[in-house]
Parts: sequence; structure tokens; C-alpha cells
Amino acid sequence: MDNRITHSGISPDLSLESSWVSDHPSQTRSFRSSGFNRSRSASELLHTQKTKLPRLSTVCSGIPRHLHNDIFGISSKKGFTAIELLIVVAIIGILAALSVPRFLHVLRARQTADCTVNRVMTQNAEWQYVIDSGIPSQSIDELIQKKYLQAYPRCPAGGVYMWINEASEGSPFRNLGCSQHYFQSSPSSVSNALYSNEFNNMNGVTPLKGSKWSIQNGALVPSDKGGSVAFGDKSWKDYTVKVNATLTSGNGYGVYYRVDGNPNITGYIFQYDEAKGRFEVNTWDNGKEVSTLKSISMPAGFPIYNQSHEITITVQGDRQIIKIDNQTILDFSDNTFSSGMVGLRSWGSSTVAFDNATITQ
Repeated sequence: MDNRITHSGISPDLSLESSWVSDHPSQTRSFRSSGFNRSRSASELLHTQKTKLPRLSTVCSGIPRHLHNDIFGISSKKGFTAIELLIVVAIIGILAALSVPRFLHVLRARQTADCTVNRVMTQNAEWQYVIDSGIPSQSIDELIQKKYLQAYPRCPAGGVYMWINEASEGSPFRNLGCSQHYFQSSPSSVSNALYSNEFNNMNGVTPLKGSKWSIQNGALVPSDKGGSVAFGDKSWKDYTVKVNATLTSGNGYGVYYRVDGNPNITGYIFQYDEAKGRFEVNTWDNGKEVSTLKSISMPAGFPIYNQSHEITITVQGDRQIIKIDNQTILDFSDNTFSSGMVGLRSWGSSTVAFDNATITQ
């Protein structure tokens, strides 16, 4: 390695000395007369002589740029190496792994707190309604309509709100449960809710074959020409459907189950048929009725019009149980269809309103 140039100064190199002597004869004579010889170091010469040596930049002017950088430790590289970038990315990943679980914990705690506030406000509104009227409300929509509640409660985690105990003479007050955050007795109707809609909106409801449906007074209502809607998932197999329906005029209405949800619908339908004077379960294929599986006449004195009835349909494997107002009217087995969505139907000029639809597993 060439040691002629160092950080401490200039070493007494012979070639440099000869070159300088030939270029500066008068100064050489002065140095020699003062006793300068090769054995004296450059540092001694600088301290003892008034005459300046050549500038370091002059001496180094002939050295190539890349050697100049190596000699003085000057790097020409710019930016970060791949290893440095990988280290930074790894640190960021570690910090994210530590912070994300904490963030999710805080988020879940906030959602639980907000859900609790919603349930308490709704329960208080229901209790005040019972105190004023002596009977439970028909729905949360009724609490809103009568100014006991300002808005429909929504669980921030997507839970389904349902009353977890029925009102009775001994206990007229009901408690509101949430499928995500609270259910007192763990009923399957709350913890395994698949769908719930009090029909204050048409979220998840799909009109079929151009039929027109709308929300009126907190209920789902078809146009005067009838039609069908579907909601839910085609993969649903065993479940229970509950829906309240009020027929004001016309021939009747139906509740689909285990249907494909296509415009020309295929599946089962329970029909509340005033024109025939009976309840029946039919199979449909490609939008057309195929056969009647079971039917029963409406009992004498049954209130057909202007009375809300709760329709309950339970399908478990091949078995099907149909209830009206919690009274079993049909119980039979059929395996034509094994899975499908839920839907509603009206026909002719029937005037019907649907409310409080729930599907539980």
C-alpha cells in the first residue's frame, strides 16, 4: 500500500523530495544550508522552517479520484442497503404485532359498552311503555312511533337484538338480549340467530320478478298487484322462521322456505289462503305451483282479517312443523328440498303487512 500520504502529514518519500528539489533549487539550497537531510521528519521541518511546503492539494492533484476517496475514507455510496431495509421492515412488523391485539381488545370493549347502552335504553323504553299501557309493545318500531325511543338500536358488532323472555301476568317486563354480547339464559333463538328484521328498512330483502315492495308504518308491504321477496342464504338447511302478518283484504299470503331465491322461485311455501278457507304447504318449481303436500281447514271463527298472526315454520331434516300463534297446525315429513332461503308472497289484490321476521338455527 502507498503510504506517502497519511492523515498526519507527508512522509519523507524520496521521489517526492527529488521532484520538489528540482522544481525549487533556491529553496533547496536554503534547506541544505540549515542542516536539512533525509533523516529529519517532515513534521520537524514544518516546525523549524519558515518556508512552506507545497499544499497537500497540489501533491494529491495527480492521484485518481477513486484512490483519493479510498485514502481519505470518503464513501461515494448513497441510499440504504437491502439488509438495512429488511431490518427496518422487521422492526415495523414487530411493533404492529404488538399493537394490533391491543387495538382489537379496545375496539371490542368499546363495542360491548355501546351495545349495553343500546339495550338498557331500549329496555327502559319498553318498561315505561308497559307502565303506561299495561301491556308489552308489539315491536321496537312501536316504541319509536309512540316516542318512547328515538331511533332503532344497532349493535356495533352486528349482533341481533331479541327479547330473551316473554311477558307474562307475573312478569310483564322483558329483557333485551344481543346475540353477540348478552343473552341471559343462552336460548338458541338468540345465540344462533341467522337473520332479523323488524322491517323498518329493506336491508337484505330482494324483490323477485319485478315486484314492488315498500316499508309502510314499520311493516313490509307489497304493491296492489302482489309479488314475492326473498332474503337469507341458499345454504341454510335446518332453521325456524317467525314472522308476523296482518291480512287486511284479499285472498291471502304465503311464506317461502328452503327456496333458491331465483325470480322463478323453487322450494316450499306455506300459504294462508282465505279463498280456499285453509292453510296449506305447497311445492313450487320454476315459479309454478307443483303440488300440495299438506293442508288443513281454517277453524271456525278464526280471525282472518285485521288481526296480526305469528307464523312459525320449523324445518329439521325431513320434518316440517307449522304453527300459527304458537299453535301447531301441520306436522309432517318431506325431503323434496333440503336447503334454501326464506321469502314472502302475496297475490291478486291482497293487502297484507309483514313485520318482525327472524330466522334462527
